[in-house]
Amino acid sequence: MKLPNFLSDEARALLIALLNRNPHKRLGSGPVGASDIKRHTFFKGFDWKLCEARGLNVPLPYSKKLNEVEVPLEKVYGRGAFEPSLKEHNRLNQWSFVRNEKNS
Repeated sequence: MKLPNFLSDEARALLIALLNRNPHKRLGSGPVGASDIKRHTFFKGFDWKLCEARGLNVPLPYSKKLNEVEVPLEKVYGRGAFEPSLKEHNRLNQWSFVRNEKNS
């Protein structure tokens, strides 16, 4: 199984154990169930009691910040879209977004 390089060794070991194809060897499927998962080295130092009591602060989700870039209108609408001499050429005469029931 290929896992991303940015994962820690503990995270890799946890994912491999959880995703084992053999359900009898899969982490958490043994006689103590989820306790095996909770005792995994990935969760070392994690306070499960505080988690169960909903006492942990939830981190804010990551959101990538985009740089605001001014895009010229010509790139958006095409060259000459706002040329006064092409005003009539760019117009959609008798266009409507409402269907005329009489002509249907």
